[in-house]
Amino acid sequence: MLCMRKISAAIAFLIFLLLTGCSKSNKRDDLENIDVHSEQEMLDFALSYLDQKYDEQFVIDKSYYKYKHKNGHEDAPMVLNARFHPIGDDHLVGAFYLEEPNIISDNYSIIMHQYEVEDVLFPEFAKQDLSAVISIDASQIRGDLDKDISAEEIIYDDRVTIQVYQPVNRNADMKENLPLIRKWLDYLYTCDYEWDFGLIAEDDNNYILFQINKSDCGYQSADDWSDEELLYRAEIMEDFTKEFKEKYDKTGE
Repeated sequence: MLCMRKISAAIAFLIFLLLTGCSKSNKRDDLENIDVHSEQEMLDFALSYLDQKYDEQFVIDKSYYKYKHKNGHEDAPMVLNARFHPIGDDHLVGAFYLEEPNIISDNYSIIMHQYEVEDVLFPEFAKQDLSAVISIDASQIRGDLDKDISAEEIIYDDRVTIQVYQPVNRNADMKENLPLIRKWLDYLYTCDYEWDFGLIAEDDNNYILFQINKSDCGYQSADDWSDEELLYRAEIMEDFTKEFKEKYDKTGE
């Protein structure tokens, strides 16, 4: 149980990185000298920046949306941190970070390769009679990726973590999911890339019920995990998800 207590904070931080890990700012000249301060000004600026940078139109996805003082200090600049996706394609969900007056960064140069990565990984999952959704965590990368980078280069970059999420019924007893968890872990521990594995609610892909990282506890196989540890991991993850969504999921607003 000690190992689980030590890594519970790491799980929360891992999700934080997924949502906020972005590349450095790359503003166009006509946006360089614009100062923004209100929430609406920051939204308009972020969309203009993204539209110009990627030559594509985007909309804000409020499943994760944070507008507040940096680090919670009232004398600090305001920060807008939100998800976004192209108009007409809500599968490619990126994130941007904007700090007043105009410091901005985003991770879309990675997210735009989502389909290519799926084309490589999904057939491998199918060989194991498994299926899932994936997310690309490249929060350790600073700067934009080359547009011509291959899916394999992304997957096997040691700065990238492939987050594999299995949708399940959120109301089911977590004990019923243990065989599925172990089946996934049996497979993922044989993979050479960095990964996280999680369970998400079938009715809400942003509702994480369970998560494990490849390096957690130094374990190297599914057999290293006791049922008690797996169930405890689910307990702390769902508690964290509930708190996180209460604060930052603004979808209904």
